[in-house]
Amino acid sequence: MTNLLQSNECLLFLQILISFGGVILSFKFWGQTGLFAWAAFITVFANLEVNSFCNMFGLTVSLGNVAFVSLALAQDILSENYGRDAAKKSVYIGFFSAIAVVIISWFSMHFNCLDGLDGGNHKAFCQVFGAVGAIVLASLTSYFCSNHMNVWLYAFIRKYTKRIWLRTQFSTWISQLFDSFFFTGLCMLCVMLSHVTGIGWFNTQFPIGLNIFLEL
Repeated sequence: MTNLLQSNECLLFLQILISFGGVILSFKFWGQTGLFAWAAFITVFANLEVNSFCNMFGLTVSLGNVAFVSLALAQDILSENYGRDAAKKSVYIGFFSAIAVVIISWFSMHFNCLDGLDGGNHKAFCQVFGAVGAIVLASLTSYFCSNHMNVWLYAFIRKYTKRIWLRTQFSTWISQLFDSFFFTGLCMLCVMLSHVTGIGWFNTQFPIGLNIFLEL
């Protein structure tokens, strides 16, 4: 039983419940402001989580997927209740938050901390926020494009159907499918650039076997 609860599939289910529950609670208690706050938080968190991969249902997936889908849900709620402009605003807020964290953390990592006091903590901080190379740039680019698509699709479908479930599901699935292909394509491009130019910054460590293929 313990092994089942600790399995990736079970943890994924719990993560979905918590993430979607967070969106609903943010909207219930704080309305539009709560959803803007969720967009800022979850975008930063997802772009940190996107560096981690695991096997679920026989597939290699990024841990940031659920976080990005919960963001799409928040945008759909904003579109439904406050209009397309509010949903687009959440995209800009999330993008700005992620860029701000990348820039500020870069400066923080270059401080010379005292080893005797918090040197260990600073090393851990650098390990978390230091992996902001090409994969985070690819993730942010993919995020900006796919979430704009989600907002546009939801507003477009809303003109033709009153079924909230249909337009929510359609806009989310299409935008996330685009996000997956676009993100994968950018990562593959970065891997190829890493092998061609020899610049390590482009190396995303993307677990798709492309590195092995290029070394053959």
